[in-house]
Amino acid sequence: MSDVHLAAARALLDAGAGASACRVLGALRGREANDLREASASASLSPGVYAMVEHEGAGLVLPVRARVGPSPWAPPDVREASAAAMAAVRAWLREPSLPELGVELPPAFGVRGISMGLPAALAFVAHLCPGAAPEVAVLATGRIDASGAVLPVAHVREKLAGAAEEAGRRVVVVPLGADAPGAIAVADLGAAVDACLGPGRALDPAAISLDGAIARARLEADPRAAAAILEAIPRVRLAAADRARVLLELGTRLRHAGETARATELHEAARAELAASRQVVGLEAAERYELEVILTGLDRYELEGAAAALSARLAEPFFALRSELRCRGALAQALSMLGRPREALALREENQPLHERSDELARVLPGTLCQLALDAARAGEAAALERYAAALLRATPPGDARQWAFSASAVVRALVLAGRDAEAVAWARGERMLHGVLASAALVRLATSGAPIAGHPETSTARALVRAHGRLGDAEAASRLAARVVQSEGARGDHAAWLARLAALEAALWAPPAERARAIDAARAALRPAHEPASAHHADLFTAAPGDLAAAIDRVFY
Repeated sequence: MSDVHLAAARALLDAGAGASACRVLGALRGREANDLREASASASLSPGVYAMVEHEGAGLVLPVRARVGPSPWAPPDVREASAAAMAAVRAWLREPSLPELGVELPPAFGVRGISMGLPAALAFVAHLCPGAAPEVAVLATGRIDASGAVLPVAHVREKLAGAAEEAGRRVVVVPLGADAPGAIAVADLGAAVDACLGPGRALDPAAISLDGAIARARLEADPRAAAAILEAIPRVRLAAADRARVLLELGTRLRHAGETARATELHEAARAELAASRQVVGLEAAERYELEVILTGLDRYELEGAAAALSARLAEPFFALRSELRCRGALAQALSMLGRPREALALREENQPLHERSDELARVLPGTLCQLALDAARAGEAAALERYAAALLRATPPGDARQWAFSASAVVRALVLAGRDAEAVAWARGERMLHGVLASAALVRLATSGAPIAGHPETSTARALVRAHGRLGDAEAASRLAARVVQSEGARGDHAAWLARLAALEAALWAPPAERARAIDAARAALRPAHEPASAHHADLFTAAPGDLAAAIDRVFY
């Protein structure tokens, strides 16, 4: 449990709650724990909303921040308190269509209690109304109901004692009737807001507008976090055109997260509304959304139909150059998935000049270069692989961590597809440069640490490195790396889960000879149901002899 306590203490200390950080550390020993205790002596609460909670008989002060979307990892009673707080805020602001908000609590720290309701509501108001942000620390406890009434809670004495040990300017807010000398007692949310938050009550347009929510989702690197932003929008009150926009954006983010089945359902639901709302949505947006629906078909492995639809669309004029580039890239993906990498390579090469036509298109050049490097490797074009890998490493912005994850994955996978295993391993481990560029810190951690590996493209990067280690004769390193890939249960139709299980099948190739057949059978049994369209398309993964299985894995596009 030491890592849990250290993570919680660091988060509390970052918010200035030094006494609470020390209380969480308890008797934990070690250099890091002692450094945190030393730093806590000078800590002071920052302006913001804090929850006063009781934990293991003592009072703690926890920073509470609003997040768009519900709080999926919080205990049920905290989720219940957050939902009641959101209902109260909607009622108080008289805005029933406000997006769903949840609370962010210090990581790896289990806090329970419906007393999170009042601090959550105050944090939501501060998030939605920038002028209400507090100028001092607001320490609150109290249950809240959907009408905004603040109700009594237990352990107030312990909570106040814990709060008293923290340094810094603060306001303490408790339910009316609590025995709390020096605190402000309130009967409802309005009284609490007036007592401790700033004077501004104007809603932030970006926080409540549909365009603002969609813009935030597009900027979010994590597709599941982006989906949470879009899920929080109450769709029932939207006009048909806006509902189509949300469904299509949400489906796209879920497709990026590997949830093909849900993405398909949402895109199908949006298709009819989009057809009737094309002029309202706008021609450029409608064009983009139509392509996203076809791309979801690629993740269902409806490749021939998608290729035909994309080819037909390319024969027509485009409203936006970005849509033409996207359509040609999608067709190249379909051809590559159909085992035609040379045609895919030629199509993507047609896209290259388009990236020079605007700054917006120049920013997405690394995505095209990723696939050019991979298709060159699949096609056996060594000179093209060298050229595109070098261009990709030069074009990837130094501070763009998410693009670096995809760029590094493409380079490592391309090298391994080309049989350049030693280069791939050495570069990924940070032991050599490639085209004058060192691997990113994230790739080095993936290749050398013991941390779990989850998500795409990281699991595909790991799968390639497992292959490289195995062919280099280090079956133990291959096994260790594969064991770090998180094998989540996932729902049927979860492409990300299928790719993670594919890494386990790769690892089975390098199991000891006496165990290999059994390991392959077990990996195949786990892989098949994870994403049935992918398993059906790649039927050779389940029928190939062990000697031919590596080639079958290489034919997987992702």
